[in-house]
Amino acid sequence: MTLIFVILLASLLFAYLAIPLLVPGQSDPLPDLRDPVTQDLEEERDALLRAIRELDARTDLEEARRDALRGRYEAKAAQVLRALDERPEWVPPPRKHQKRPLLPLAALTLLLGGLGSAAFVANNAAPEIVVADGTTPLISGRALSRLERSAERNPSQETLLALADGYWQAQNADKAKGVYERVLNEVKPVPVVAYERLGMVNLQTNVAEALRYLELARNANPENLETLYFLGEIYYANQDMAAAAEAWESYLAAPGGAGDAEVQGRLKLAQTFRPLLAAAEKNPTEANLLALADSYWTNQERGRAVDYYFRLLTEKNPRNATALSRVGQQLFFGGRNEDAIAVLGRAREIAPGDLPTLLFLGNAHFTLGQYRKAIGVWQDYVNVAGGPERAGRVPGLLADARERLRTGAPPPSTPNTTEDLSTVGTQAPASTP
Repeated sequence: MTLIFVILLASLLFAYLAIPLLVPGQSDPLPDLRDPVTQDLEEERDALLRAIRELDARTDLEEARRDALRGRYEAKAAQVLRALDERPEWVPPPRKHQKRPLLPLAALTLLLGGLGSAAFVANNAAPEIVVADGTTPLISGRALSRLERSAERNPSQETLLALADGYWQAQNADKAKGVYERVLNEVKPVPVVAYERLGMVNLQTNVAEALRYLELARNANPENLETLYFLGEIYYANQDMAAAAEAWESYLAAPGGAGDAEVQGRLKLAQTFRPLLAAAEKNPTEANLLALADSYWTNQERGRAVDYYFRLLTEKNPRNATALSRVGQQLFFGGRNEDAIAVLGRAREIAPGDLPTLLFLGNAHFTLGQYRKAIGVWQDYVNVAGGPERAGRVPGLLADARERLRTGAPPPSTPNTTEDLSTVGTQAPASTP
């Protein structure tokens, strides 16, 4: 039986090879019936959806930054999906039909004889790859295998880029990176997309390499919006505010970039931090370090702010109450309540009337179930603020702490980690030399 199957399969393959020779013009190349515009939109959609999913793994970004990027990607994805919905039904160009002679009887017999083996192969083909949640990825295993075979037979720019894109869609970053690097070595001139994709692939593993490739991509295509955007982000992360501002200014000046509110906001931040950072680097006095840290803090860059507050405390003034209070607040937000209590307690000793210090010191005690201490701190807050009517939400926190103390109830599983300080008051902590 196995021998019969092999013979049939060989006959079928022979027929496919023999038909063009036996009957010239009998086999035409299949026309591409796909809408090229729709294909481009679908590829853009898939890339955006993949980028949205990958954001959850970006532990190097603060939550606020991830939310901003997610909003940006989702807005673009919505535009692409709308364009796909509005795309009219694609009607392929009409084929030119020609009258053809009948197939020779021998070739027809071979084809019919091979139908059984063809059905067997189709029924036993490799299944599509299915991910853990039961969904099908952006590219099937069969399609990826075809791309691999095509690139092996004819390693041209088109086949290698198609294979690299296939690995990219299959979320196999290592293989995608390898093929894109092969394109760099074997294809001249180097396609810009190879530089761009290598920059993206390296973003999560090697920022220096990502920067190098994105700079090459910008040199080759200085108006690519994604390249300019991520270049600005890398420069910004490296605190090269001049380069970040230049990249985002180029973004806004490029076609399609004008009016991007998010990039305008990022540019404004870079322009805000640039002179403060330059002053702190050139002359790191207590005042310059404090001004830079305070600017980072008020613009929601609290991780960077704390770095400079630490530097101020260790190099200039260990009794700066603003720096102590904000380091303590950040410790509280990070769930390190015991450490937060120690630092905030020190800030309270130096500036006993600072409202943010009292609020978060009470929060830390409350989260640990230390209700009496939380009540004492929050009562001081109410007194300093000028009474319950001027103490914002703190009277409610006091009532909750007193009730839990009376009933012995544990603290809530979700601590009071609100970052809204709009009701805290305007009194700033004094810095005691």
